[in-house]
This record gives sequence, C-alpha cells and structure tokens, in this order.
Amino acid sequence: MPTSPLPPQQRQQQQKPSPTTLPPNAPSLASLNITEDPYHLHSWPEVLLLIQHNRLDAFHRIPEELERYLIYCAGIRKRYGSMMDFIVRERLKWGGEEEERRGDEGEKTAEEVEGFEGFGDESSYKILPNDWPYALDPRITHLVVWTKRSIPDDPASPIGDIDPQARRTITAFVREKFLPAVGNDPDRLVWFRNWAAIKSVHAVEHIHVLLFGVEEGFVERVTGEKIKGR
Repeated sequence: MPTSPLPPQQRQQQQKPSPTTLPPNAPSLASLNITEDPYHLHSWPEVLLLIQHNRLDAFHRIPEELERYLIYCAGIRKRYGSMMDFIVRERLKWGGEEEERRGDEGEKTAEEVEGFEGFGDESSYKILPNDWPYALDPRITHLVVWTKRSIPDDPASPIGDIDPQARRTITAFVREKFLPAVGNDPDRLVWFRNWAAIKSVHAVEHIHVLLFGVEEGFVERVTGEKIKGR
C-alpha cells in the first residue's frame, strides 16, 4: 500500500535519494514544471520521470482522498492491530504462517537478504489493485505485487533503496508478466519499490507496477478484482 506524502519540512530534512540508472539524454524533473497544486494529477511522462529520478516521495494524493486514506488506516490499525495483519489476513489471505515468520517488525533474516532469485510460483506472490492509488491520470493503472520473499536493500544506499541485482530480476519478471497488457510497449510500463525511508508497510514485501492504457479486462484477470471506481 503506498505511503502518504511527507510534510514539506520532513522532505527538506530527509536525505535526497540518488537517481536510478537514467537513459541517455533523459529530461530533467524541472522540464515538467511540476505544480504544487494539490489537485494536480500525475501525467504518464511525470510518473516516468519521478521514478527514473527516484523521487518517489513526490507522489501525492488528492486532499480528500488522502484524508479518507488516513482515516481508513487508523480504523484498520484499531481493528486489526496493524496494517500488516489486515493485509496478510484479509487482502492476501496468506494466514498466520507469514506473520509468524516475519514477526511484528518485519525484520529480515541473514538468509533472506543474501540474494533474491525472483518471485517464485504463484503461491509465493499475489497481484492486487492498489486500494489507495496516487493522484494519477485515469488512464494509468496502479497494481501491487506482494511477495513472501524478501527483496534485499542495497547496502550502499543510505535510504534503503533496492539491491541492483534484485532490480534486474524484478524488471525481467515485470516485463514478462505485464508487457502483453500494454501492447508489448515498454514505454507504457514501469515499476518501483518504495525505499525503506518512505514505506508504509514494512513487514510484507511488495513492489508497485504502473501501466498506461492497459487492455480491457487485464486487471480482473490477473487480480480477480476490479479497480475501485471503474
């Protein structure tokens, strides 16, 4: 589940991330003239650049949607004790084994962080619509891939960004799984994992997948659910 935007003062205090590998002659964020308008919808070019420049903290929600999200999260924590418990039991329906294995704090064991060999078979991961997506162009579909496997952080990253080898493995998985839904056009598909500093759900590993102009019926086929409000 995506995080809520950081307050401006916290954004200033937080160390800026290093960009991910950018394509040659990639445009700068300044070229987009990103507005501070809270009702601004992120366009597809803007989404691509924010992810390429690793400015994941710049994604936001419409104010009313953010307020509903925060109220919803508070209610979930009151009823279930934590967002993790709710997600594992009600959304993923993985039962208690996963909770016990990871523990309340979601600490990773030495064995888990040694390497990442992929998501495994379909019993090891689940694809769901993002229940509370960012303020996005309505042509953009936001999915989340939840996995029982831990994805290692880059030990050289001060913000807990993803390990480079794990990034390559996940990219291959995302392309194989989702490219057909966007006409095999890689420019209409992108993914990211929130760095540790801005994660809202630490204990259950997940990545975000964004698709532009997805083919009709694809989301329901891969998730068994319809996108909220569509």
